[in-house]
Amino acid sequence: MHDAQAPQRPIEDWKDFLYHIFYVSLGLLLAIGLEQAVVYANRTIQIAELRSALAEERAINIQHFAVESEEIDRVVPILKKNLGVLLYLRNHPSLPESKWPAQLQWAAIYPTYNDTAWKTASTSYVFQYMPPVELRRLNYLYGKLQALNDTSNDEMKLKFKIYSTLSEEPDSGHLTPAIVEKQIDLCERLIESYALASRAQYTLHSFNPDFTPIPRSNPAAIFTGLSISPAEKSLLTQERDRMYAKDELDNAADPLQ
Repeated sequence: MHDAQAPQRPIEDWKDFLYHIFYVSLGLLLAIGLEQAVVYANRTIQIAELRSALAEERAINIQHFAVESEEIDRVVPILKKNLGVLLYLRNHPSLPESKWPAQLQWAAIYPTYNDTAWKTASTSYVFQYMPPVELRRLNYLYGKLQALNDTSNDEMKLKFKIYSTLSEEPDSGHLTPAIVEKQIDLCERLIESYALASRAQYTLHSFNPDFTPIPRSNPAAIFTGLSISPAEKSLLTQERDRMYAKDELDNAADPLQ
């Protein structure tokens, strides 16, 4: 802060004293104003840089979101086919692979979502100067992305357990009844995990429409084979809008998608 210099002449009366105080006060106000202007300019630049980093990370996560959505649409029918094969083998124990109704397929891609820019922003003092609504939206977004990461990790763990059951039988073309039962349980849990991932994608998309595409299959239909009728969908939409009428997020998630 610069020193404020008063006029250099003797103070002879109250008028001179007030004149002196005025110039000192004016100098202090100018110095403080300049200093705050510099602070504000620096803070504005830092917030802009922070938003730029978050925007870049968002673009990457949108790409991963699209890949995961496409994987859900690709993998779920395969898993249902696998489950059908395993249920067939339950009723036809010790059947050689050559007589199976179809081959088992387990390969899949598991996209993960980045949060480096978000974590860096969370520890920055600049964070406190961003609008509260913007922070709540970002916090919601990254919470949902973390939920998708957790679901993806669960899917990988289930897949590893499926592969580990195969190591119990040296002949991959012959699955014992015990292995078949384990794989039926794991396959059902894997389908359920994909249904939860699909639901999380629907919910995230409803608040962040730029995260596209969403899976073609309704999340409930993935696991149960059922779908919501147009009348039920309309009723749920009305209830959802009423529930989130005062929510500060732009759109409301569908709680029963």
